[in-house]
Amino acid sequence: MVKKEIDSNRLQQLALGLPPIIENNYFPLIAKNLKNHGLLDKIKTWEYGSKTTLAALKNGEIDLALLGSIDPLSDEGIHTEEFDRQPFAIFVSRQHPLAKVKQVYFSELKNEDFVLFKDGFIHNQAFNLLVTRNHLRPRVVFRSNGTHSLMNLIAQGVGIGFLTSVISPLRDDIIKIKLLDQDLPHFVTSIAYRRSHIFTPLQQEILTEIRKSLN
Repeated sequence: MVKKEIDSNRLQQLALGLPPIIENNYFPLIAKNLKNHGLLDKIKTWEYGSKTTLAALKNGEIDLALLGSIDPLSDEGIHTEEFDRQPFAIFVSRQHPLAKVKQVYFSELKNEDFVLFKDGFIHNQAFNLLVTRNHLRPRVVFRSNGTHSLMNLIAQGVGIGFLTSVISPLRDDIIKIKLLDQDLPHFVTSIAYRRSHIFTPLQQEILTEIRKSLN
């Protein structure tokens, strides 16, 4: 009986995987649209990095996800719909010497201290790709799960950040710097769900409104 009640409750909502950066930069518009259609209280969000969220999607813990990747996702069991892609950038304190330049090659950062995300975030995959290409041994002085926490550390000069350029610092003590490297990895954002998942009418309605919000 308890299991039936749990299953019934789940069918009356949609479990949505929402990595923090995607939540901060894309979800407000989605939330407004869902609220206008009386659907916002019908979703339950799962807020972890994209790699962790993809694993949860594959094992059925969530029904739908908005994911970040550095390449279009290719998994036979997962249907994806790309809705945006943005290059990665460097974020520094306004007091940092790099704040005076508008663009930089990743190889020029070999002597910098970095503050980065913890495991489970696609940013690390892009960062490690550039590290390998440039034969660097970066000094990572701190890792965090939160964008806000990283921004505070960057502003205080603890280290420089490596983040998707979709992020706007929204503060005047942090400068975003363009990377000049060729074949720069991009932060690709996609709607994703299991091909085997059968959406209830309510879940399908939510998916339709999410698509409308992102197009």
